[in-house]
Amino acid sequence: MDEKMKLTSFTLLFVMVCIPSSLKAMITPTERHKIDTELGITGTYVQTEDTYKFSFLGIAAKLMVHGREVGQLGSVESSAAFIGDPHHGGCLLVAELALLEDEVNPVLSTALDNGLTITSLGNDYLFEQPRILFMEVSGLGEPTDLAKKLSQVREIIGAIRVAHSSRRNELRSRTVPRQNHLNASDLDSILMTQGRVVHGVYQASMGMAGTIFGVPAGKQMGLRTWVMFAGTDENAIVKGQIIMTANQVRNVLRALRKGGIYVTALHNHFIDSNPDFYFVHFWGKGPARDLALTVRNAMETQMR
Repeated sequence: MDEKMKLTSFTLLFVMVCIPSSLKAMITPTERHKIDTELGITGTYVQTEDTYKFSFLGIAAKLMVHGREVGQLGSVESSAAFIGDPHHGGCLLVAELALLEDEVNPVLSTALDNGLTITSLGNDYLFEQPRILFMEVSGLGEPTDLAKKLSQVREIIGAIRVAHSSRRNELRSRTVPRQNHLNASDLDSILMTQGRVVHGVYQASMGMAGTIFGVPAGKQMGLRTWVMFAGTDENAIVKGQIIMTANQVRNVLRALRKGGIYVTALHNHFIDSNPDFYFVHFWGKGPARDLALTVRNAMETQMR
């Protein structure tokens, strides 16, 4: 084969490998109708990308940032999109949920209970009123089944939003003693570590090993789980962070929520780490022993 023929063959192979062929639309009109029925709203189909899109449950309150209304930048809405999965059948669902603070954890629990995956929880603003957090949710499956799961998430958001004012007052009414009197040895025993007490606040941390930008790193470089307790044995608060690999995220989140601890953020801290590390931040109130047991249960799921 001469050089010209070789070059032509290589170019053709490069095009075949690197440029994907058009995929046949996987979401049929019948399936789109079923999704509409489950969600109670009508989506918009984008044929060029075989994507079925929805916007829903906008936050009615005016969004103020630094004392200025920013409605002209667009309403704060939740969105969802379905796309056909040509490799496994069914669909991929990706949703971004705009949530008020007291909606976050009930919605997180509902999504997890329905087999959906939480991939991120964070904010788009600083100094905003009311406080708004954005939760990224995804799932794979049959279109109608995914729509049912998303519908249950939407229902819990709507139910909480109706009772929003009373829930906020309830959360604000709970208090924790300002004086710290904690049984550190009991917490050590439950968490299976050796913590320390500073000004009455119990602190403990545990490290993991990995690499960051190819450099070996551990606990002192941020690859760590940490937890802090304040208050009394009967009435304590806890906050902390658990470091996880991707396959551990779901079980850790479920364990924290099962024990009544609030998930406050889910994200990564590094761009290039091995393995890919994720971090969940949490906060809770209650008897110190119950809170510690929940944290331990969450960490124990990482060993399964």
